[in-house]
Amino acid sequence: MKICCPHCTYEPDGSRDWHCQACSTEFDMFEHAGSCPACGYTHVKTPCIAWRGGCDRISPHLDWYAGMDEKLLMLGIVKDQEA
Repeated sequence: MKICCPHCTYEPDGSRDWHCQACSTEFDMFEHAGSCPACGYTHVKTPCIAWRGGCDRISPHLDWYAGMDEKLLMLGIVKDQEA
């Protein structure tokens, strides 16, 4: 599975570049599938990190998992169509 920004195809490298909206913990958004490892808050949207080479746009977290649409539908998970 490829993880990349749905707008610019920036690929995160596993760094702790995101901050939890609830508790400000720094973490790797994709190592934890969008959930903060400190407080458990689930981030439904994920920003692309501009200072790492991304586009600074915010997308639904599930949209970052390229090629997963069909598998998610099979599980009954519908992605947010708002981008």
